[in-house]
Amino acid sequence: MNYKTKNEDCQLLRQKYIEISKEKVLATEQYLNTKSLFNKLTGELYEIKYDFFKKERDTYLYHNFNSIYLQNQRSEAGDVAVFLTATLKSKYHKYRVKDHKKGRNKGDSIEQELNPNYDRSLSINDGYQVLNDYFRDLYKNLRVDRKHVKIHYQKVIEPHKNHTPHLHALIYINPKYLKNFYRHLNKMKKKHDIGRTELERIGDPKKASSYILKYMKKTFSGENEESSHYIHGWRTENKIRNYTSSQVLLPRYIFDRLNRNLSHEFQEYNEKENTYKIAERFIGKNLIELINNISDIKVTTIDPEGKNISEPKRLGKIGSKYRVEIIKTRHIDTKVEKLTRDLIVAGEDLFAPETIETEEYMNYYDAFVYRLIEFKIFERRTDPLDGSELPDKLIYDKNQFDLIASPDMITRRESAQCLEYSIA
Repeated sequence: MNYKTKNEDCQLLRQKYIEISKEKVLATEQYLNTKSLFNKLTGELYEIKYDFFKKERDTYLYHNFNSIYLQNQRSEAGDVAVFLTATLKSKYHKYRVKDHKKGRNKGDSIEQELNPNYDRSLSINDGYQVLNDYFRDLYKNLRVDRKHVKIHYQKVIEPHKNHTPHLHALIYINPKYLKNFYRHLNKMKKKHDIGRTELERIGDPKKASSYILKYMKKTFSGENEESSHYIHGWRTENKIRNYTSSQVLLPRYIFDRLNRNLSHEFQEYNEKENTYKIAERFIGKNLIELINNISDIKVTTIDPEGKNISEPKRLGKIGSKYRVEIIKTRHIDTKVEKLTRDLIVAGEDLFAPETIETEEYMNYYDAFVYRLIEFKIFERRTDPLDGSELPDKLIYDKNQFDLIASPDMITRRESAQCLEYSIA
């Protein structure tokens, strides 16, 4: 076995993921560069700007805010925090990592060779599904005296140096069920044939989020631009969801729209810099909580015939300054997934991941599909003289905007900038 060649094969796969990401980012940029948002009420055109690295950083910071919110909530509830790491067995690892330097320092090179225990019928996505099934069983099926025990969590899936996924999870649980959870953990490990697991109880639950945030930052922000592209290409090509949580204060699609339209509530004019900046009293605050506390949100989900599927969901604070009306439709759609398998390249002792577009490797499944059809933000107002209620003022309507092809000869003004996430 040519050791150097196998290491180069692993590096080539990393480079492939980087190129996949760059191609997707370029395609998005080229598409959006030809589009503008047209405001049907005012006749204004808004330029659309796409910044991949800012989008990734914003995703990390959004999860950061939710992580701190969950930490504070569960700490106040008296839960204990444990940190779990779980890896897959050797058969899922296409390469095995081999340090050729003893006492390796950070930044030293790591070489790979093909793993003789690797099962060629297994893909990266197969390993990801095993980790997901294991963790789903872990948090959904803990029972004590036949009663379900609620577990709150945040989970990150990231790649090893050899591209195989592994799992990190921050778990909050009532301390009286901790021993039951440990026994449950061992049962689930055996049931799902998981490899190595490590579990650490965190001494101070008020600092628990720091354990998961470093993995979230690496997953979404990356150590550098190349690293960001690698993680992005790896997760999109292998259909991997990097981050999941048992609870978020505001879903991302709601938070982003409210942030763009309500950020002025937390800004003040800076004469020296001739611009609006975050007000000093809000620096260090959790932006999601700030927006949540001034928003009264009602989310209604309807079927294709327009009938309510369930009672409207209420978020935010009832009676707040801003009233938000959201309507979504839900229907079932059949989706198809092209499964990736490792094929032997003819005449070479190498493997190449390829998408096989044959019926044998097509996975069909039904899934709920949601479509946002209405999103309106109203400002509640009162008469300054007698305090009586005035009609609510509409300040944002999703349907007043159309995505159109950008005209060649027209003056376009940039859309208002939303509040920077980096205030925390």
